[in-house]
Amino acid sequence: MGTEGNVLQEQLNVGESSLIPIGTQVELEVEGAMAKLKSFCVGALPEDCLIFKYPSITGPGSVTDKLFEGNKITVRYVDRGNVFAFQSELLGLVAVPVKLIFVTYPAIIVRHSLRKVQRVDYPLFAEVDVSRERFEGLIKDISVRGCRLSIIAQSSGQALPSIEVGQRLSIRCVLSGIDAPTIITGQVKSVQREGQKITIGTAFPDIDPEVRDRLTSFISGIQKAY
Repeated sequence: MGTEGNVLQEQLNVGESSLIPIGTQVELEVEGAMAKLKSFCVGALPEDCLIFKYPSITGPGSVTDKLFEGNKITVRYVDRGNVFAFQSELLGLVAVPVKLIFVTYPAIIVRHSLRKVQRVDYPLFAEVDVSRERFEGLIKDISVRGCRLSIIAQSSGQALPSIEVGQRLSIRCVLSGIDAPTIITGQVKSVQREGQKITIGTAFPDIDPEVRDRLTSFISGIQKAY
């Protein structure tokens, strides 16, 4: 894995990671063809093949003569802040009832993280102090630069806090592997309201060095475990 400030890259064994979610848009680069083709994933048979919609081909020239069995193909797609890429081979085409492309199932994929800092999707219960009140919250993902958390009303009669972008708040949570509760001061960057739920994008612009070290240790531990 890389460090803060760098693009992160690693190789993943396909058996240890989820491959392409159905419906994901992909870019196909066929050996011998100049154009990069746009398509999307429609299915997979693990260890056997991946299935893509026959790409729309526009612009000058044609790549249809390059879509033959055995030709090399590179597949790229973006998922949850990461660019994935792998090399494969074309297995065949079908035209009925819809035009599809079948390619070999890869053994290795390469992941490039678009984020400059390590972030983990890991639920953490938290207490949130905002507007001089305390609410129960749930952190959805977290890094040393910020987190995304939700506050949900515990009953229909409970009023949710009035939160505005730029407002300060305090988050209290227990990080696995660290006995003492961790208190993080944050600043609201985005607010989304859905009925009895508020989702808040929070930045940590002036995080305490000790808290930063705790988060770094916690995030590293989660990544190693998963």
